[in-house]
Amino acid sequence: MELILHPDEAGASYHSHPWHRKIADFSLPKREIHTLRNARVTKSEFIGAESGMGGIYDHNGERMAIGQHLRRDRDFTLDNPDTLCPVQSSAVTTLPGRYLYLGWYFNHYGHFLLESLARCWALTEPAA
Repeated sequence: MELILHPDEAGASYHSHPWHRKIADFSLPKREIHTLRNARVTKSEFIGAESGMGGIYDHNGERMAIGQHLRRDRDFTLDNPDTLCPVQSSAVTTLPGRYLYLGWYFNHYGHFLLESLARCWALTEPAA
């Protein structure tokens, strides 16, 4: 897809701005489906505008990189612990069945549409 600007003279000014160059060079990440057995998902919790807690951990309690949320070239979830402390089974809710993790839940309509619901493409995949 090509961006066309009118009038033509606006192009040089637009492309000289670093944010616009970044937008022009952007490409979507590779589509991947990861299947984890007995994974743990911790609740999303906003710490500040640029950081939050919550993510995906494997069955050993090790943080999974696939649970990261990148925002403005920074890991929004950087402050999450690398491992979960062992917890008593009564403190953990186990849900039977299969689930699709749609990423961070943002309570802003635009973020929800573009950063959560946009991941529903995985439901159309035969391997899902």
